[in-house]
Amino acid sequence: FVFIAHWAATQQRSYLMAAGVFLGAACLVRPIGQLMVVIWLGMILLYPDRTHPFLAKKYISSKLINTLVFMFPIALLLAPWVVRNSTLWDCPTISSISRINNRDYIAAKVISESDKIPLSEAIAQLNETDAGPCPQKNIKYYKIILGHPVVYIKLFLGGILAVVAGNKVDLWLQTLGVNYHQPDLWLPFLDGGLKQVFSL
Repeated sequence: FVFIAHWAATQQRSYLMAAGVFLGAACLVRPIGQLMVVIWLGMILLYPDRTHPFLAKKYISSKLINTLVFMFPIALLLAPWVVRNSTLWDCPTISSISRINNRDYIAAKVISESDKIPLSEAIAQLNETDAGPCPQKNIKYYKIILGHPVVYIKLFLGGILAVVAGNKVDLWLQTLGVNYHQPDLWLPFLDGGLKQVFSL
């Protein structure tokens, strides 16, 4: 944000390049940063150019150059990772974790709850047609989720409450009809300390 603000104030393209470097690095750390690329790119394109009249030839070329200066370091940083994922997993993205979450956790849990089958069976059903570390049928999983909005909202709120209220909320959630079991993560530390954890 700081570099974009400096670019907006000075119109110096070096600030755009620096913003691109940091945003590209942010995308590698958290793939959700790709959304920020779209937002900042939109801001760069819509920000008024004080040196050229609107839609003049130099105005358009200036916007194009600004876009390229901003996107070049992002593409340079992200391309090796996309090539790696494409080569190893046949998944030309920065990260496939959101696809895996949609398939194995969200859509599978919705199917499990709505059809009253075990979660492992629901995961197996979805993996029959779209197995692997890079699920390709993301639209199908969104349709499953959107096809059962009440189940999804119940599971979503159940998960939020479990995180907020802690481990003792399991029974309360089960009375609401949510089949949710959160492991007691603190038990190994409270019962015998770290000795039990490391004496496996």
